[in-house]
Amino acid sequence: MPKNKHPPLSLKNLTGAFLVLLIGLCLSFLAFLGEKVFFMTERRHQHRSRRLQKITAHVTESSRKTAQE
Repeated sequence: MPKNKHPPLSLKNLTGAFLVLLIGLCLSFLAFLGEKVFFMTERRHQHRSRRLQKITAHVTESSRKTAQE
């Protein structure tokens, strides 16, 4: 029997690799959720800002017309 013969790999030998993969998967999922939450709130903020600008422009235009009359 040769001295350099390696024993076959078992699931115990690969537990560390699977653990690293699982941690990476969890971290990437958390990053994905964080991006979704951030951009949803950002989009909502931009939508409110645009609506506020339209209202402000309308009020300003109405007050100018009233002042001219």
